[in-house]
Amino acid sequence: MKQLLEAQHLLERQRYSFPDNWTSIDTIQNSWTSMNDILKRKEQTIETKLDTIQQKVKIEAQTVDTKTKELLEDWATKKPIGVCRDLHV
Repeated sequence: MKQLLEAQHLLERQRYSFPDNWTSIDTIQNSWTSMNDILKRKEQTIETKLDTIQQKVKIEAQTVDTKTKELLEDWATKKPIGVCRDLHV
């Protein structure tokens, strides 16, 4: 930001004619500040909900683990075993 500010001031001192679509350093700084404020609020929200999110993930992981074990046990007992059938009738 500092370099942008210095560059714009240098151009202003040299009476540079900025194009109509020029984005001034003030606009950039305001946008940057706004973005940082939004990010800080989001970070605070995440931090306050982190324990809840972690607990939900842990419960879901346990559920998936239990269901996986059940499926594997079921497969081990009920899987089809290759039976050679006489196709000549």
